[in-house]
Amino acid sequence: DDTLVLTSKCDELAFVEVGKLATELIPGVDVAALISGFRKGMKETPWDKEHKVHVDEWRAGLWHASLVAQGARLGDPEALMPPARKLQAEYRDVRLSHFRFLDGAEDMVRRMNESGLKTVIITNGHHEVQRQKVEACGAVGLFGAPNVLVGGEEVLAGRHEKPHPSIFAKA
Repeated sequence: DDTLVLTSKCDELAFVEVGKLATELIPGVDVAALISGFRKGMKETPWDKEHKVHVDEWRAGLWHASLVAQGARLGDPEALMPPARKLQAEYRDVRLSHFRFLDGAEDMVRRMNESGLKTVIITNGHHEVQRQKVEACGAVGLFGAPNVLVGGEEVLAGRHEKPHPSIFAKA
């Protein structure tokens, strides 16, 4: 995030498209307030920490809360959940469609590998979101599957330990 890929730029591009969709789906929506409310929710709790609610449904809930905060002028709060789900799908899909390595990043990683340095990607955040980003930018093809460690997947696989330092040893 904002190292090899400009995630913040992907977010901004996604917010533009979400704003367009929101004005189509919800007459009278304040797009700036909608995005501000979503960003606030993402900063506070970007996913269900107990993993009982799917990350997309959780984030649709953040869009929904931001819509509901605009008041009754947007209509019945329950009726705003389906548009909120569409906003989340748009946000996710547009964001991922732009998720590419910065110019020169792939060449840099290849040169590092050719010089004998071992390179890895270690992510943190929600495992499903991180896996989507890893796939969108093609990290596995560049780093190799064993060298892409998606934080959270080790817990899902029943492994609770940190990666062993040997993964960082020279190949």
